[in-house]
Amino acid sequence: MAKTASADFVTRVKRAIEKGLTVAGISSKIQAEPIPGTNLHRFLVVAQGFAALRPSERQDLVWRIMSQEFSPEEQLRISMIVTLAPQEMMPENHPQAITRRKAWRTRKNEKKVPTR
Repeated sequence: MAKTASADFVTRVKRAIEKGLTVAGISSKIQAEPIPGTNLHRFLVVAQGFAALRPSERQDLVWRIMSQEFSPEEQLRISMIVTLAPQEMMPENHPQAITRRKAWRTRKNEKKVPTR
């Protein structure tokens, strides 16, 4: 029975996040996995719409959805919710990821004020 309750919980979480993000105009893909030896689960939410949001904004949005649909006790069954844009899922050695890191470092260095 515990596995059924766990599966039901995961399904409810996925549906709540998907529904809430859809209302916000964000299409998403959601994965979940149990944390062995506990009744906790971690979730990965990937959405192109996250690219325009800062990580803190993504988290605020997702946890606001969770607080509307789940009691504080139920939320404690969630270990983490990772929120990523698809391009953030690239392996570090992927050519696009390398190019983006180089561009980011260049922008970061350009913003530094020279010291005397």
